[in-house]
Amino acid sequence: MDTSEKIVPDSVYKRYIARLAQVVAESLSGQPFWWVSTSEQKVMIYESHSRLLWDANPELDAAFYVADGIKRAARLNTGNLSDWRLPNKTELTALARNTANPLHEGIKGRLRDKYNWLTTDGTIDLDDYQTVSRLGAVLACNDLLKGKSNVELAGIAVQRGWQIHDCAQGKPLRLEMLQESPDLQLAYLDIDFASARLPALETSQLTDPHKGLWEFWGMDEAVLAEHGVRARNPARDVRDCNVAIDFGTSSTVVAYDDNDQHKLLRIGMGDYWVQERPEHYENPTLLEFINFPGLFEPWQSEAFRPGVSWDDVRCSHAAQQNFRDNKGDPRVVASTLAKIKHWALRESTAPRVRLSDRSGRSGLEHELAA
Repeated sequence: MDTSEKIVPDSVYKRYIARLAQVVAESLSGQPFWWVSTSEQKVMIYESHSRLLWDANPELDAAFYVADGIKRAARLNTGNLSDWRLPNKTELTALARNTANPLHEGIKGRLRDKYNWLTTDGTIDLDDYQTVSRLGAVLACNDLLKGKSNVELAGIAVQRGWQIHDCAQGKPLRLEMLQESPDLQLAYLDIDFASARLPALETSQLTDPHKGLWEFWGMDEAVLAEHGVRARNPARDVRDCNVAIDFGTSSTVVAYDDNDQHKLLRIGMGDYWVQERPEHYENPTLLEFINFPGLFEPWQSEAFRPGVSWDDVRCSHAAQQNFRDNKGDPRVVASTLAKIKHWALRESTAPRVRLSDRSGRSGLEHELAA
């Protein structure tokens, strides 16, 4: 871990890695077959539709009965994986019919120019896809990635040191992105969107010497220069102007001065670009808790602008909209703190407020402080 990775808060780093993993996942979905290599050798084929791994180097000069073929497949250690097996007829037929598969060679559905291949349903003749009473070659498959998302697949590939290449053009999937230190520009462009659904920052906000980002203040200058970003001293943005907050039971109104103009603030719209209306400035005094653990981790570990995610806690207009649209769902009701002012002004002897988030099947309960 280098200097830049150490100074990026965990919440920012995790969000950055998740976004890169999603890019990798979308690439995986875009091609039907991928070479999987270890130590620069192509040892497996990943079929994105079935999520099966196939042995890329089947033995061509040996043929078996089904029982012996099952044992043969089970003994394989291709890719340092166990639990190799024979495919069933449907799995093998689907592979063979897709002639984009890299094992396709010869006429019709032949694999490596052979037509008799074993399945658990018997030997299949790939010239007509019929079951025949003959010995067959073994093409083993593996279920390691079955049921896994593409994001999980990317993590497994990195963990196991796999290199993955597009079978059609040979282009590598850039898994090393998930291991490199984070690109500060990519990591911080969506910082406001992630927490409050405000617009993503423009690149110039991070790179312009007259702008810069508060979050970079105090970082190593060499690291900032390496990433081409600018730090901004938060003290430069302290203004001698008025801010007024009417903290109400049902709604909160915020007014402030901006360059000699009086403005009102909308909070928690969810969609920043929605056409402004007068009622938007009456911000509902509500909080909606989606995932307590996801909220508490950054909140309790980061002092400055903790990387709380909008996916874990929402406020004001968005929280009210979900509360109104829940159609009597008790989980939504239990996850909403609707009387924040009453809670803030409560007596110490008042009963404690208990909420339940919407994580898991039954939600996680949390008792607010007295």
